[in-house]
Formats: sequence, structure tokens, C-alpha cells
Amino acid sequence: MRKIPQIACQLSFVPIGDIDYNREIGLVLDMIAASGLTHEVGAMSTIIRGESLKVLALLGQIIQHEAESGHRYTMTAAISNTCGCSV
Repeated sequence: MRKIPQIACQLSFVPIGDIDYNREIGLVLDMIAASGLTHEVGAMSTIIRGESLKVLALLGQIIQHEAESGHRYTMTAAISNTCGCSV
């Protein structure tokens, strides 16, 4: 059986033009928490660690949520299979 690679993702999410931007950031943080992935919330970004397919699926869920909500945003995700990957 092949092992699924582990990755770390540093994610920064910034709502654009949303008066209640803290609410939208909170919803994204709730999605991250509900994912079951290891994560650390920082002042400007969140580090997410886990199986690569699960981390990428979470990013897809966030994008889908924002598309369905009609919100505008910028999301930066730096992904590494080396830096910070110990789970």
C-alpha cells in the first residue's frame, strides 16, 4: 500500500469589499477546524498539516464556499512537502 504524502500549507485568506470581514474569516477558520487536519492559527495566516489530498480538498471547499456566497477574496497558499510537514 502506497503512503499518502504529507504536506504543510500556509494559508492567508483576505475578504475583499466585505463590511463584516471578520465573520467571513471566522467561517473559513471554522471550515479548517472541521476538516480534522492539524492546524495552527496565527495573526496573518494559518498553517495546515496533513495528507496532501485532504489539504487540497479543504482548499477546494473554501473556494466552493466563497463562489456560492458570491464573496470576493484573495487567498494565498504556500504548500511544502518538506517544511513543517511533521504531523
